[in-house]
Amino acid sequence: MASLQITITDAGRAEVINAANNGTAPITITQVGVGTGQYSPDPAATALQAELKRLDTMSGTVVADDTISVTITDESNDAYTVNEFGLYTDNGTLFAVYSHPTDSVVQKSTSGNLLMTVDVVLSTLDATNLTFGDTSFSNPPASEIVKGVIEIADEDEALAGTDDLRAMTPAKVFQAFQQFGLGTTRQAFVEDFHDASIPSGFYNWNETSLNPPPFTGTGGTGGGAVKFSRTLANDDPNQAAGWIACFASGNGADSTEAAWYICNSNAAGEWGPWRRVVHEGDFDSSFGANGSYQKLPGGWIIQRGKRGGIADGDTVTFTIPFPAACEGVLLTDVANSNAESDVEIMSVRSGSPTRNGFVVHGRRSDGVVVSYSSLEYLAIGR
Repeated sequence: MASLQITITDAGRAEVINAANNGTAPITITQVGVGTGQYSPDPAATALQAELKRLDTMSGTVVADDTISVTITDESNDAYTVNEFGLYTDNGTLFAVYSHPTDSVVQKSTSGNLLMTVDVVLSTLDATNLTFGDTSFSNPPASEIVKGVIEIADEDEALAGTDDLRAMTPAKVFQAFQQFGLGTTRQAFVEDFHDASIPSGFYNWNETSLNPPPFTGTGGTGGGAVKFSRTLANDDPNQAAGWIACFASGNGADSTEAAWYICNSNAAGEWGPWRRVVHEGDFDSSFGANGSYQKLPGGWIIQRGKRGGIADGDTVTFTIPFPAACEGVLLTDVANSNAESDVEIMSVRSGSPTRNGFVVHGRRSDGVVVSYSSLEYLAIGR
């Protein structure tokens, strides 16, 4: 029942003030009178206009500084309509009264019990100045600090997420999560990343998707994906949207997990290609006097190295192995042990380079094998 604006009587207000002055506050509400009168209450009232009976089977709770929750029970065989009710103190004073010129509060039949709980707003009085004789069956509205009765949210209220008065059951929480793709029954697996009807949220995908990923690892069955989107201006039915998903590149032990994204870049909903998400690890590097490397986005790696005392047939090992392959090596002879007049050829021997390094091929123009006191190289691979 909605909160009722009750009228504090002059006598009730005086009793509160006197109790506060003489140190006997708070005053105690012990009875509720119910009647059939319909009128606009007057603060000068000392009794109900048409009281039927007075009930001491009542309880109450202060639920806010200006609000009390009052519960009234009547298990008799009486039948009546409650149009007015009043709160009485333990001194018999009519503390407050409620009535309405046309509206009723509740009806009781001979075969039914009355159980009425109303929230009463005391707009001009501090509710903490009141206490109640019996609180054993009080049913106040629940709040963050008061135990009591609370309404369960329906699905629309759960999905809206704006109501701060109703409770959420586990099923309603699940329904609310599902609108964002969380859960196992609504859009659990995305079949087509280009499907505009899929809302933003978290999803699973598998390798049978209509829009396949850029590549997958051996034996992979899919993974997780996140969709993000925004509605364009003027309620355009198309959306600017995108996906972020995790895929594995390569096979077996060389498989590498990475995050990739795809998005549509215009109102026509045209999707671009999958692109790998660049992160800090893509720029990993190390610099030393005899060996350095720099990793680049896209998987490319540049390495530089220096080696002393190199002879034909010696193996030079890279600072780090290339994950897939070395695509080329450039060699420089810093100083050699042969006459300057000789024309020398320094190159990488056939069958190398490999992922791990290369074998030096050193010959003079007349075919004589030569050696080098120092060699530097620049290699690129992926």
